[in-house]
Amino acid sequence: MGNQHKRLKRIQTAAAGVLTLSMAVGVAVPAWAAESSAGASAGASAGTVPSPANVPNAASTAAPMTTERAANITREEAEARFKQLFPLLREAKLDQITFGGNSYPPASEAVWSLQWTVTSEDGRSSHGFSTEIDAMTGDVISAYIPEFMFGEPAYYPPKVSREQARKAAERLIAKAVPSLQGAKLTANNAPPYEGALFGPFRYSFTFETEHNGIPMPFNAVHVSIDGNGNVTHLSYRPIPGGLPEANDPIAKEKAADAYKERLELQLAYVNVNRHGQTPKWVLAWTPSPAHSGVMDAITGEWLGFDGKPLQEDSASVQYEEIASAGGGGFQPEKPSGATITQQRASAIVASAFGIPDNYSLEQHVLQNDYASGKPVWRLHWRQKDAPPFGFPPGLTASVDAATGQIYEVRKEMYPPFAGPSEAEEAAGEPISEAEARRKADDLVAKLYPDAKRTLKRIASALPNEPQPATDGYLFVYQPFYNGYPLQDHSVRVTLGKDGEPESYLVWSAGAVESSELPKEASVGKAEAERLWLERSDFRLQYERFGGFYVDNGERVEETTRLTYRHQWKEGGSALALDAATGEWVTLGYAAPFPANEPVVPTDIEGHAAEEQFRTLAQFRVLDTDEEGRANPNAVITRAQWARWLAAAVEPHSLNEAYYYSPNEMEPKPYYADVPVDDSLHRALRVLAQMRWIKFDKKRDSAFGPDQAVTREELAIWAARVLRYDRLAELLRDDPQIAEARDFRQIEHPGAAALAVKLELLPIHENGRWEPDREVTRAEAASLLMQLVRLQASVDQQVHGRMY
Repeated sequence: MGNQHKRLKRIQTAAAGVLTLSMAVGVAVPAWAAESSAGASAGASAGTVPSPANVPNAASTAAPMTTERAANITREEAEARFKQLFPLLREAKLDQITFGGNSYPPASEAVWSLQWTVTSEDGRSSHGFSTEIDAMTGDVISAYIPEFMFGEPAYYPPKVSREQARKAAERLIAKAVPSLQGAKLTANNAPPYEGALFGPFRYSFTFETEHNGIPMPFNAVHVSIDGNGNVTHLSYRPIPGGLPEANDPIAKEKAADAYKERLELQLAYVNVNRHGQTPKWVLAWTPSPAHSGVMDAITGEWLGFDGKPLQEDSASVQYEEIASAGGGGFQPEKPSGATITQQRASAIVASAFGIPDNYSLEQHVLQNDYASGKPVWRLHWRQKDAPPFGFPPGLTASVDAATGQIYEVRKEMYPPFAGPSEAEEAAGEPISEAEARRKADDLVAKLYPDAKRTLKRIASALPNEPQPATDGYLFVYQPFYNGYPLQDHSVRVTLGKDGEPESYLVWSAGAVESSELPKEASVGKAEAERLWLERSDFRLQYERFGGFYVDNGERVEETTRLTYRHQWKEGGSALALDAATGEWVTLGYAAPFPANEPVVPTDIEGHAAEEQFRTLAQFRVLDTDEEGRANPNAVITRAQWARWLAAAVEPHSLNEAYYYSPNEMEPKPYYADVPVDDSLHRALRVLAQMRWIKFDKKRDSAFGPDQAVTREELAIWAARVLRYDRLAELLRDDPQIAEARDFRQIEHPGAAALAVKLELLPIHENGRWEPDREVTRAEAASLLMQLVRLQASVDQQVHGRMY
């Protein structure tokens, strides 16, 4: 604590009259760190936008140390500007304006943050939100307008088209982000219909920007517009400094030649499935971990993850054996039950890393690990006697609940507590790199199963690893299998300059259990490199580096560089060459999420429900057979109907790549005949969140996935979707349904009466309602679209998801 008080005193001294700290992890800037002079003024008059300041031609974009008095826009002008751009804010109460941003890490310190409150008409509830504006340029950094301020939500069908919404977004950007005036905006390629059929309808746009014709992917503007054309959200992260000169970049051909000379492919086992899915391993040619595909287009230097030039002349990686001092290796736990206790997991962490006496265990939870699927204890300690501001130091750990293996330990340090520890300051000179390497080897040998046999240390710095703080050390260990590196697996250790661990992380895509993996390559290295270069291309662009915090909480400042980045021709995503088949494969961590593109059914033209089927297809709800047929006259099964409903709420809900749930949220199936690994279970999970299905506590009843849906079942579904279940019970004796000739065959006459009154399922001309008649897919499609249109007319929101 004494060391922290010394650092706090230094910070308080430096903060006198000058803002030195931005908000960390959502905690407000201390009052002593911001000036509050209401008389501060600069440049432009109220309601006007000052011209952007001249941007220096410098690569560094560190946040400027700007005081409130030096700002181009006063607090009064900031308020007036927001109310001019978003007139509804005139109905909100401005609670506070502070100088300093709310983002973390901070984009710029020269920011006005405005806190607003909106109170409901009856005065019984209020909603708080914030907006931010760059105090130097007038650029809106973030603006969120609660949708209820626009009145009734916008539902399908939207009143404005996507093209109209895009033009409205571009008009707003021209006013809200003046520093982008004249810049080319390129909207993302989204499907004609995005979002979902149920719930408020909105369009989302991401506009990439350019500077002098050179793309700036990081400098995008995000805008959301509802179906009525109202802007609900705008966010933009400005460049706090400037851009490097781009007058004379290296020729693209020269960059390609340098890449060819530096390219170093290696054989490795790679996983081509997504994390969370069962791994699928192939032996492939892929760049070595020391390879960098990013070049500074001015200097020709190869750049790492943090934007710093790489020192190595070669991109080949060197592996070294672990040189442990000896002692016992990792020994798995033998719990009396299925898992070790939380107390034992905490003790394992404490014995390996040590936990400060003034730390207390704040959280602990047993859940499945996302990557491995194994049950783990997640533990979080927090400093007890931290000062009343800022985010206090802490420690997070993850321990295998069955074996006791530590997967992660991470110290959490945030400003103003970031920086050297008390022990480090007292230690004087740092330990040598050789001593640090020995300490890291000893730690890994103690914590990782069979480390000496399965792991090798990577001898050189890696371009894609964030490097540790000043005077710290980073060591990365590579697991091997059959003599080849096992990608998507690694052990990462960072030490402070005194040799104390700052973090320990075991990353694993899952076990390698197959004995049939190829051990020899059919494609040689020379051929692999030829094929690799044949598909390679290079893009000249501006890139932003840094802006993150390393293990002890020190921030890597942002820099912007003009770069050539390696990419694939024609936008391909192949990242490795299968050494056995010669086919291109995409690694699991980089595999794009399945697009779930709309299907166009081949058999609906001229059908009475053609329009409904086309809409369901456009919103990725409709399923078709292998030949692309919708089969409109076939009966619809309960499973098909449940999947339609779920997709109408969340189009990607059935896709395994988008689906994830910790084990404590899914202890067992909803129904006995629908296992948890079935896509129908994922659909039922959505319907359960919507409260559209009812299942007993034992969950041993049957759903009957293959049974056809009847008219009466469809009426019950309609009542649940519209949240009219209780109203339907009051309609049991309604005379209109009671007049049906087959009234006595109806088990739920209230739901039937509701369906008749809403003209969803009318009584036939023969006077019968036919509760047991099986429903066709065309009839189900028509009723689903009727429900979609009715959601704007009911008193309760249909899309009230319950998590």
